[in-house]
Amino acid sequence: MANLIIGHTTEKSVRIWIRGGNHSCVAKISIHTGENKEKTQSHSIDLVPDNDYTAVVSFEGLTADTHYTVRVCFASTRGGLGTSGATFQVQGGFRTFPDLQQGQPRPFSFLLGSCNLSIFTINSFLALLLGLVGRTAMTRSLKRPIDKWDMDFPKGRWWTFFLKRFPGTFRCLSKIGITYGVGFVAMATKGKQPGKPMLKSPFLKLCSLFHLWKIDFDSGKNEPLIGRTITGHDSRATGVLTFSPILETGSWKSGNNGPGDAKGGFYLTHVRGKFQAGEDLKVEDKIIARSTSQAEEVVEKWSIGFQCGEKEPSVSDIITGSESGAAGVLADPANKHSGSWLDKTAAGSLTLIQLEGTFRRGEVMKVKEKVIGKSKSLAVKFPFDYQKPAFVLHAGDQIYFDFPYRERRPELEAYRRTYREAWSEDESLQYFLAQYPHYMTLDDHEIYDQFAKDGDAPLQNLKPEHYLKPAEQAYREYVHARHPGGFGSHSLYYTFYYGAVHYFVLNTRTERYVRREQMIEDDQMICFLDWLEAHKEDLKFVVSSVPFVAEVRPRSGRNATQSEAENEGTSSPKAQSKLSQNRKLGENDDKWSSPSYREQREKIIEFVYAKRIKRLVFLVGDMHCSYYATMQIGKGRNYECSNLHELAGGPFHQLQLARQEQFENLAERTFKTQDGGEEIPYKSRLDRFYGGANACMHVTVEYRPKRDVDTSIKEWNPEIEWKVIRPLTESEPVNQGGLPRDSPAMSGRIRFVERDHV
Repeated sequence: MANLIIGHTTEKSVRIWIRGGNHSCVAKISIHTGENKEKTQSHSIDLVPDNDYTAVVSFEGLTADTHYTVRVCFASTRGGLGTSGATFQVQGGFRTFPDLQQGQPRPFSFLLGSCNLSIFTINSFLALLLGLVGRTAMTRSLKRPIDKWDMDFPKGRWWTFFLKRFPGTFRCLSKIGITYGVGFVAMATKGKQPGKPMLKSPFLKLCSLFHLWKIDFDSGKNEPLIGRTITGHDSRATGVLTFSPILETGSWKSGNNGPGDAKGGFYLTHVRGKFQAGEDLKVEDKIIARSTSQAEEVVEKWSIGFQCGEKEPSVSDIITGSESGAAGVLADPANKHSGSWLDKTAAGSLTLIQLEGTFRRGEVMKVKEKVIGKSKSLAVKFPFDYQKPAFVLHAGDQIYFDFPYRERRPELEAYRRTYREAWSEDESLQYFLAQYPHYMTLDDHEIYDQFAKDGDAPLQNLKPEHYLKPAEQAYREYVHARHPGGFGSHSLYYTFYYGAVHYFVLNTRTERYVRREQMIEDDQMICFLDWLEAHKEDLKFVVSSVPFVAEVRPRSGRNATQSEAENEGTSSPKAQSKLSQNRKLGENDDKWSSPSYREQREKIIEFVYAKRIKRLVFLVGDMHCSYYATMQIGKGRNYECSNLHELAGGPFHQLQLARQEQFENLAERTFKTQDGGEEIPYKSRLDRFYGGANACMHVTVEYRPKRDVDTSIKEWNPEIEWKVIRPLTESEPVNQGGLPRDSPAMSGRIRFVERDHV
């Protein structure tokens, strides 16, 4: 298996990192870019097994804002299946939306997540056993229990020598043994079926969740070849299926290649139409299957189970639904595959086939009037095209440089390697990164936990700036190089828009000083406030790596000095000393609501109140949970009322999850206006909370016309629908049981009601 990572982008080059597969091969690299005319450049390299190769490919006119695609085709240097003919591609830059004009109110959706702890593959129980043995030995040597996050061991122990000699091995063993050991045992005791993977990638489900249809073929069948149109007999919806492998050819022989143990999972593109539940599916008037549904919704994901003894359609056969008329084609753009491309020794299923339409429940699927199987529902599909995400927002902690060993030296290549490891361990994550445009910001774990410019570094002989410089450079190379500009080449904050909706992505980490009570510098604050005023009437999202609206409680024990200092009054020297000490140690003292940054937070709140900023929603991460929170500024008949909203997405993949007790369900505070010193109250409320499992937030923006007016552009009211999605399940948390306390469902709507007074 070979891996590909896109790194730094300059005006004339793109940095590419490749790791060789299990044997020698030749990789042909090509870059494709341009809107009206495709420009390509390619060259070949020899890949040695398990060796790294870094190529800086020059290309005239390539900029940080250019959308490009890098394709690498691997050809084996020896016989056998290997990686022969396998192609892997990654899209870089930011996709532009040429059909979307700024200010055009158009419905769309996006994903919000954070905190992706990279996944190590468990090749054998030996690695797990060694990790657990090492954990037990450390526990006995220290004579105390080891927390799974406590990696700051005392110096001079036996493991210090081991860490220095075998850092990579220790990272693997400790992550598997200490982190996954607990999760592995927990899942094993919950009746997990033997033979199925204990650890699943959340990104595989995210890749497939928004694909619309799926066809499963029964064993002993010849599948319909790629290139056929599928239709619904009732709905008459039609469309074409196209082929795109999610796993490289070299892994097909292993037999572990995607959902359902298929020998080759592949995605198929949209087919527009409204298939109905229960209708037959046909190819050229021949029934191939009948659609079935396992949910009440009409518009769903479907699978087609082909009947035994029947001959499946070939390439370009049109598959239709006998009742709905929904249709689609199995198509192979490269024309390389035939009906026997799957390994017939497997149970036999083509998985993750995307077909847009509304097949009827129990509908027969047909090819040329010949029934090939029946369709069945896999998961609820979003009923409208715009509910498929247009892009993905990452609110920080894309990597964990300080996990599991915090005392790592801040070397540039170590930070680069962390990005490569995080994005190459999971093939589904690679596909997920390539499938959507991604907008990211960084948080502390891209540098080290609880980073601040005046904080304490993990190594006593180093300062925070020794970590910040290489961490920021690696972040610019692997992430920020493809972000939109707008505030100069040195800033890490940026803006973008999608139609009539505007986004401001804050940099809340690299400019913070605890003792100065500063989270963002004056330049960023000015740019942010100017942006708020410029779009005061528009719907706008602000991305912050840490919570802004929700009030986070100080963690007990380590933050006890905070309460003592506040009880004694912050003006006394004793209180100031305790407060200063707490600001260095506080586990939750890096949020907007903490005393260190509350002054800047209230400056923003006062600006929103004074300028009457409307339709403002914060998108945050960091807390390993999903929630919806609100803030009301002002109270009573004499105050104008402003409302702020906040959605937290994540974590994509984490083992340490948040609890609702970490938040204040209701917090009331006041601030004084700068002009007259008037005290204005503001109240934060945690409305919905979900911390039971890894999850992300699916956010949909819709527009509804105002009453009693015509529907011109200025007469549309935006509304937001949000929904928590668990990537490792086929349904939503609301259908999984174990709902959060005081929360009837993990979904809701935000309606912006314009009122002058409360």
